[in-house]
Amino acid sequence: MSPVEKTAERYCTLMDACLKSINRARHLRLAHNGSSARNRLNGVNTHMLLLIEIVQILMNVLVMIIIVQFIIGLLIMFNVVSMSNQAVSTIYSSLNMLLDPILNPIRKIMPDTGAIDFSPLVLIIGLNILQRVLISVATQTM
Repeated sequence: MSPVEKTAERYCTLMDACLKSINRARHLRLAHNGSSARNRLNGVNTHMLLLIEIVQILMNVLVMIIIVQFIIGLLIMFNVVSMSNQAVSTIYSSLNMLLDPILNPIRKIMPDTGAIDFSPLVLIIGLNILQRVLISVATQTM
C-alpha cells in the first residue's frame, strides 16, 4: 500500500468516526424532537441537543488528537521516525502544546508508572463518561 493510500485510508477512518458521532447525535435529536408537543413548542430542548452535538464533535476531535499524539510518540520511541525530521518535530510539539494543559492535571493525580503514561487513556475514558452523562441529562430533561 502506497503512502498516499495509507493517508487516504486514515482520513476515511477519521471521517467515519466523525460522521458516526454526528449521526448518533442526530438520531437522539430526532427521537426526542417529535416525541411530544412540549418538545415541538419548546425550542430550548432543540438548542440543548444541538449544543450536546457540538460538544460531542469536539470531544471526538480531542480523542482523535490524543490517538494521533500517541501513535507519533510510539513511532518516535521505536525509531520509525526521527525527531530530527522537521515535520515530525513540528507536529509532535504542536500536539504536545495542545494536550499538555489537559493532561498535566491528570498526570499530577495519577501515580508514577515509569515510562508508560496512562493519562491519555484516563482522559479518553473521562470524555466517554462525560458524553454519556450529557446524553442522559438531555434525555431526562425532555
